[in-house]
Amino acid sequence: MIAVKPLALVVTCGCGERGRVMPGETWSCPACGRTYGTGDVPEEEYAAVVREVNRTKLRAIGGMAVIAAIFFPLGFILGGELWLTGIVLLAVFYFGYGPKVKRDVRRIIRTLPHWTIREMGDD
Repeated sequence: MIAVKPLALVVTCGCGERGRVMPGETWSCPACGRTYGTGDVPEEEYAAVVREVNRTKLRAIGGMAVIAAIFFPLGFILGGELWLTGIVLLAVFYFGYGPKVKRDVRRIIRTLPHWTIREMGDD
């Protein structure tokens, strides 16, 4: 099973300062000293976002790994010219499919849920 890389949350303070924090942690604004806790972020929603982002990135990495796994051994068996062919295919995949991956990740980010994280000590 592939490990899920956590995504940092962006917390915006009342004074306008922004910071990145992992879910469940607290963040103190360096400008005004207010403290925010992210313990109220729904775990299910956050986990769904992390899975979708990681799945999108894994498709790109997986495609490049398949190309490399095919052409690297063939270069040893059939000759070094195939390494050049593999490198060209990797470049075509990277420049052809890479922008789609970036668009997908941006789409995911645009549709992220917004959670209201209140200042600690506020009731």
